[in-house]
Amino acid sequence: MTTLTVRQATTEDAVTTARRQFECWREAYADLAGDEVLARRTADPDRRARLWRRLISTGERTWLATSAAEGIVGFVPDGMAKHDPAFGLQEMRMVRRAARR
Repeated sequence: MTTLTVRQATTEDAVTTARRQFECWREAYADLAGDEVLARRTADPDRRARLWRRLISTGERTWLATSAAEGIVGFVPDGMAKHDPAFGLQEMRMVRRAARR
């Protein structure tokens, strides 16, 4: 079983968090949205990383689940979840999947 650590994100985590978010979207929404929609939504990882960097640098608390082997395996942003309670649920699937390994 993989040991996970939970910690607060820093701006240095923005790129990997963006990549993980896109991976999660592809996994969670593949049957619902289709390849074309997901390709458009995940086409610009640099833009998504800039968003994460800005959110984290302005005080948006984001919690990361990390493993020694894989780095960031899941995340939950506090503020986004306040506006949309379902936001963090899909992302946490990655944490549960990693924890079962």
